Amino acid sequence: ENVYKVTVDASNKIVSASMEEFGDTVGFGDKVNDELYFATFIGKDLLSDSEEYDTVSSATKTSYSFVKALKAISEEIGAK
Repeated sequence: ENVYKVTVDASNKIVSASMEEFGDTVGFGDKVNDELYFATFIGKDLLSDSEEYDTVSSATKTSYSFVKALKAISEEIGAK
């Protein structure tokens, strides 16, 4: 199981994101645990339907776990 830390501001935009615990395949999934990858999410509006989220090639499962975490956060803060 992967555990992420995501900070969201009052306008529902991502301020910071990081991986707190890594639970996938070493050498593949850990490619997501990179501040440059997480930086691509800064400023994205979690309540906007038009936002797109990129995945990392050869770390697709881990990338999707992060996108799934973002969806859970968006639902918690009010997405329909």
